[in-house]
Amino acid sequence: MSFQTIYRQVSSFLKTGNRHMLDVGCGNDLLSLFFKEQGWETTIIEPSRDAALYLKRYGLDVVNQPVETVNDLNLEGISFINMEFVLEHIKDPYSVLTMLHHVMAVGGVIRVCVPNDFSPGQRAYLEKYDESPHWVCLPDHINYFTFDSLSKLLSKVGFREVYRTTNFPLEFLLAGGINYYASETERQKVGPFVKNFEASFKETGRQDVLDRLYENLAQQGLGRSIFMYAIKK
Repeated sequence: MSFQTIYRQVSSFLKTGNRHMLDVGCGNDLLSLFFKEQGWETTIIEPSRDAALYLKRYGLDVVNQPVETVNDLNLEGISFINMEFVLEHIKDPYSVLTMLHHVMAVGGVIRVCVPNDFSPGQRAYLEKYDESPHWVCLPDHINYFTFDSLSKLLSKVGFREVYRTTNFPLEFLLAGGINYYASETERQKVGPFVKNFEASFKETGRQDVLDRLYENLAQQGLGRSIFMYAIKK
């Protein structure tokens, strides 16, 4: 998903005049730089020392601390929080989301991205081929989400889901017999396949069709990743 698309989506859902972004555990991703270039104030909390040093080279405001210490930053009135592939790694997602809810302005937007584990497509693959869930990778990922479980968690904290989408449903390949977990040859084909699939829409002026496809898949709980937007009530 491009930075421009994320910026457009955030702007469409935002219900506050504040323009302060908090990026939580972004690694080397430069979404904050894009928002800064659009005139936003940006803050990053990043636990990796190497990633924090990399981000600082772009003049970004980076705090090299665990995400669980966000309260120590004394932030308030945050209008957009980006949390991309973080919740699956942390011990207590509810507590961290509660902290983030506290520092956010009413009407602010949070964007949460996590792997979509145990989707209907993945379960079909497991049952048809009597396979094991190879995407379970303890102790790196200690939390596993579906669209509905993430939406319920956000609601419990005090957010209201406003949009969900996904990316290419890799479980379709698995369910169709292309087991990239078992074959390195098949694994090497996955990236180019997905890239060519999406490019066939984008390069022929059909980005809107691809967007609607992924949105509809998300409504069915399908797709490899969860991309969810919610606002603070």
